[in-house]
Amino acid sequence: LNDVLNNVLEDLGERINELNAEIVTQNLPVVNGIQFQLEQLFANLIGNSLKYIKEGVQPQIKIVSSVVNGKNDSLETLLPNINYVKLQFIDNGIGFEKKYQEKIFEIFQRLHGKTEFTGTGLGLSICKKIVQSHNGVIHAQGEINKGAQFIVYLPTLL
Repeated sequence: LNDVLNNVLEDLGERINELNAEIVTQNLPVVNGIQFQLEQLFANLIGNSLKYIKEGVQPQIKIVSSVVNGKNDSLETLLPNINYVKLQFIDNGIGFEKKYQEKIFEIFQRLHGKTEFTGTGLGLSICKKIVQSHNGVIHAQGEINKGAQFIVYLPTLL
């Protein structure tokens, strides 16, 4: 995942510099996956954090990882006999209301008008498909004006 992250940060480098965004990461573990798809996942999640920023606030994105067992994590959709890499993409952007935390993964769902923010409404639905194709789970948490957090669980042998 370090290679995936480095490639994505390089691709988004111009936008990151333009916004003076602060990206905080740690050493990420290895997962068995399709690199191109994982890069698209990271690019969509980080790209959204760079898109939905608060006016006049330096964008901050934190990417944290840990290994959890499905039976010990609070997310009920995880399999109890499997270890997962838990990736948290946390930002300080505009956030979203809790009532939308499932709806935002549906195809063509937009919480904002096309004139406010660019995009097709496909990014998060693609993220969900990629995570599901890797036998993982993705979910979101947000709070208006306090930011968003996307949490990805990918199976691992760790």
